[in-house]
Amino acid sequence: QIFNLRNKKVLGLHIGMSTIDMVVLKSTLKGPKLVTFGQTPIYPKEEGSIQPKVESRADALMSENLRQKKESRKTKDHYIVEAIERLLKEQRVKPSRVVCSIANEESMVRYFQMPRMPKHEWASAIHFEAKRYIPFRMEDVSSDYQVISPKTASGNMDVLFVAAKEVYISNFISLLGRARI
Repeated sequence: QIFNLRNKKVLGLHIGMSTIDMVVLKSTLKGPKLVTFGQTPIYPKEEGSIQPKVESRADALMSENLRQKKESRKTKDHYIVEAIERLLKEQRVKPSRVVCSIANEESMVRYFQMPRMPKHEWASAIHFEAKRYIPFRMEDVSSDYQVISPKTASGNMDVLFVAAKEVYISNFISLLGRARI
């Protein structure tokens, strides 16, 4: 469904443990076409930067302590925002339509089977069944499901269920907003 709009570009963004990965795809009649891709580390590498000349050893220590305190105030979210902005600038990409992934440790994907039933009963039955697999209260998560057609003619239906905590999604959306996405 991402590519049902002809000649539209989509930016795919994945925030990993140590890198930000980006891909830009364009919808064509033959299917998606890769426009550009990139990756950048979340945390900048300490390179041989030139330090300003200081008059005394005490001044040098004080200057280093101030730099460390300033750096220590940055949170991981701050580094992520900087990395996203840096990657978009390096790749000369202006985001319009963006698709993001949620980290594995913040989401749950479950596959289960259920007895085949009419489509109008799916939502309530699937959410009832999913409570067995989700270690959180269903009221605290956003979820979605896909009923997958089984290859066999059994009386069951295969369900792919995905859930993530609402608070994580809200924080994630806020983080993307700070990165101007």
